[in-house]
Amino acid sequence: MSFEKYLELKRLVDIYDDLVDIRIRIENRLRAFPGETRAIYPEQLEKIETAVREEIMQLVQEVPIWKAFLSKWRGLGPCLAGALIAAIMVRFVERPPQNELELQWALKTKGGATLVPELRGIVAFDNPSKLHAFCGLDVRDGKAPKRQRGKPIDWNPKMRVLAWKIGEQFVKQGGYYRKVYEEARAVYDARPDLQKGKGAKAHRHAMARRKMVKQFLTDLWIAWRQLEGLSIVSPYVIDKLHHKHYRAPPALGDRGETPKSSRQRTKNHQRNASQLGVETHIGRASRLAFETHTGHASQQVSETHIGRASQSQCGTYP
Repeated sequence: MSFEKYLELKRLVDIYDDLVDIRIRIENRLRAFPGETRAIYPEQLEKIETAVREEIMQLVQEVPIWKAFLSKWRGLGPCLAGALIAAIMVRFVERPPQNELELQWALKTKGGATLVPELRGIVAFDNPSKLHAFCGLDVRDGKAPKRQRGKPIDWNPKMRVLAWKIGEQFVKQGGYYRKVYEEARAVYDARPDLQKGKGAKAHRHAMARRKMVKQFLTDLWIAWRQLEGLSIVSPYVIDKLHHKHYRAPPALGDRGETPKSSRQRTKNHQRNASQLGVETHIGRASRLAFETHTGHASQQVSETHIGRASQSQCGTYP
């Protein structure tokens, strides 16, 4: 796909994200109004969202990595995948425009500097750890990177938000990466040092989700580099942590897997974890999340936390 189409994809997912944000704000403000008034503006915005989403889907279909890898996973739709692709493929650098295309897409900062787009791609990330760091998922002195007053950041805050959205979708939709999450969650649930304190359960959830997303980004990095004929290096867990092997994802993905099989795997996980004396903390909300697209339960999941669920339809990106 041409560089200009990647720029168009970036523009469309940006517009879609803004539309979702505006619709959610309007819905929240109209809750105090009568029902017939409450439905007017959101319905109009939803039509625009649908049109933009269809355009995103058409462009994403032209990207090789979508067909080769991203389209295979439940919970990762064209909007999230499009945002991820655009963020990796396009970057903006500070310099004068050198051609008409750069002049057309150039941005101005608050300080008056000119930023022009450049084609980056997966070739810019020599190993999976650099992709993790770009998303703000690396570990520095035992902690995740944070903003510090007066210091520039070398990671992308919007990519961290996108990683969070992808992780939440994988947890809700089930499938292969849900299994990765559950395995990590069982380990963290068994650690005594993570059982006490306010928010301990949420902290364990965030740790397991983070590990799952990093596994997904590693799998994406390997698949994308192989697709473009680039060199592959061992992941950090093997090269530095000396794990014995790297577990590759199923080649055919998990979109063909039925919700029933996902639920059954979760029950098996709970049974195995119970035998080990591990509390998995998978309650009613998690069971409903596995019943996606199966009637009223799906509506309960989608109608819970409207803001978060709607925002997770499309990732944010730089």
